[in-house]
Amino acid sequence: MLRLKTHDNLLELIPQKNNPFVYTVEEDDKITLVIKRESTCDKFFLKIFRKAPKKLFVHLDNKGSFVWNKIDNKKNVLELAKEYGHKYGVKAEDAIAQTGEFIRILKNNKLIQLKNEN
Repeated sequence: MLRLKTHDNLLELIPQKNNPFVYTVEEDDKITLVIKRESTCDKFFLKIFRKAPKKLFVHLDNKGSFVWNKIDNKKNVLELAKEYGHKYGVKAEDAIAQTGEFIRILKNNKLIQLKNEN
């Protein structure tokens, strides 16, 4: 697992969606992320388990879809958290915690990258 440098503050980092990345917008404005299983390990297991799906579909809830749509390669995590808190009426501390955790999950699953503002 790739870790952030200890001197980087998550709230100051700018999330960027990995390209090319496929996602769809459902009728209810929820996002579905489409993850292709193309790693060497995935290809190996797909040969063994032929019925395994070649793509994974991750369905985001309203809050996850809101944050995903707000990722624009310009706003840092703190700005995303403020917008999230304003939209859903969540306290600032809770908005920061929830948005930060969601961003960490996206990064750990290689759906986004985090860049410094500099």
